[in-house]
Amino acid sequence: MPITALTRDRRPRLLDRISVDQAITGVTAWHVLGVVAAAFGLLATFNPDGAQLPTTVFVVVVVAHIGALLGNLYAAATLRSGRTSARTVSVATNYLVFIAATAAALHQLGAYTAIDDFGSGFNKGFLAFILAVIGICWYLIADTMAKKAPAAGGPVVLKRMAQVVIAAAAVWFVVKADPSGLLESLADGLTRPLTLMVIVVAIGSGVACALMWRPALALRFETSAETERTLTGLAFLSPNILGFLAFFAFPLVFSLYVSTFDWSTTAGSGSFVGLDNYITALSLDFSSAAGPNAGVEAIKSGYQVLFHLDWFGQHWVIGARDVEFWLSLRNIVVFLVLAVPLSVLPGLFLSSILASRLPGMKVFRAIYFVPAVAGVVGVSIIWSQMFDASVGWINYLMQRAGEVLPLVDPPAEGHPWLTESSTALLAMVVVFAWMNF
Repeated sequence: MPITALTRDRRPRLLDRISVDQAITGVTAWHVLGVVAAAFGLLATFNPDGAQLPTTVFVVVVVAHIGALLGNLYAAATLRSGRTSARTVSVATNYLVFIAATAAALHQLGAYTAIDDFGSGFNKGFLAFILAVIGICWYLIADTMAKKAPAAGGPVVLKRMAQVVIAAAAVWFVVKADPSGLLESLADGLTRPLTLMVIVVAIGSGVACALMWRPALALRFETSAETERTLTGLAFLSPNILGFLAFFAFPLVFSLYVSTFDWSTTAGSGSFVGLDNYITALSLDFSSAAGPNAGVEAIKSGYQVLFHLDWFGQHWVIGARDVEFWLSLRNIVVFLVLAVPLSVLPGLFLSSILASRLPGMKVFRAIYFVPAVAGVVGVSIIWSQMFDASVGWINYLMQRAGEVLPLVDPPAEGHPWLTESSTALLAMVVVFAWMNF
């Protein structure tokens, strides 16, 4: 069938029925409303009627409102002029507002806290879930039959029956998997004005973004093919980009910001101290002592004993204002020195074996690859059981080895590998090396 025929026979979508001029007018009006809403939200943030927001939340809310205000303002002022950048800013602004409003709406409806309830109710609705899966498979098979024989009426009937089964299974699943009144809480959320407003913002932003994404709008704004490919690529990358910014870049920058304050985690704020936290963490004191086990009396006030050092017959006490920092740094260095060689050197040795043509190598490759596909949670559970003080295999094997081999000095029976400070780091090194070599 010619491409023109396919294009002519295709039913237009609802958004395709809106003309280009109507879309530009509607989206421009939406951006004007966005400017007003962002300005009102910014003023409400600086002049709250109730409790003051924590500093972190306050900064995030202010930055989000300023970004929405500038994006909506630029798009509202330039869309009707036909600038290429106006469409790009409009799409980006509406897309980001859609993401933020959708997340806020889910929060208002209690969707995040309902995940645990859904997990407990899933077992009750498991039969309904299986029936829904059967209905979906049934529908896919009937759809394949309909494509192979378009004139036959049987596949069409089977597709409709499958749709009825899927709908019935969905209703059954919702009823059975709602053990704690989740539907009732959703209904209550939909009656709150703030929740309804956030839902309207999410729907409006999504529709505006879809309208501006249409190829007809790209032609009107003379968007180049390179710009269109860039927008498409950014759209596909946006989940990873937003996740990186929200869960890695922002915490990193915020931790640097917090490090210059005497921060209170309960109040969410603190007093500015500049570089005092870094000075406290890095401060060391080297003092000579009369005996090998001198205490805090041998070092400056405000310092704690970090370790003792005997050098050329002289006893030294090394003190630190923040002992935990230096102990953490020591643990990191020890972990790198032990874990990296144990994960790299055996891997190089085994890679040479895997590349050989020894008998049974295919089976060995399959066994060797198991840690790569094993889940981190499952591996953690297995190793925690192996290191268990009472029923773990590590203690059992070392006890038996101590009975057979005279050179092996087994630990005390019931040794707590994961909770004892002298062996917890070694246990982590073993697990890390096993998962990565």
